[in-house]
Amino acid sequence: MDGTATLNEFKTVLTLTGTYTCGAPGFDENNSGIGGDLFQEQKGGKLIVHSGLGFGGDQFICDGNPQEWSSDVQAEVDGEPAVWKRGRVLVNGGGKVCDADCTHHAGDGFTRSVKITK
Repeated sequence: MDGTATLNEFKTVLTLTGTYTCGAPGFDENNSGIGGDLFQEQKGGKLIVHSGLGFGGDQFICDGNPQEWSSDVQAEVDGEPAVWKRGRVLVNGGGKVCDADCTHHAGDGFTRSVKITK
């Protein structure tokens, strides 16, 4: 995941980008992808925004080559629309690949602090 993300003009959608490499033979695109939770807090730990990202299916390419990705994340607070604040957002996530019945799988997790820019 890249270290910066951009906001739309209304500050409601954050665009995250990054690169992944997947080379799992026999993977099933319907059971594979990247996902995570985003948290933005004020000083003192008060939660401002919590949202999630995810993509998979035919968007997730697993051919052994580096793949660029982008995901737009709507700001939410308790399931209601919100706005992102300038500063940083913490992303806890990971990627997973599975075979058709998910009996064989592999993955990797990550935690990243991402700076929000315009």
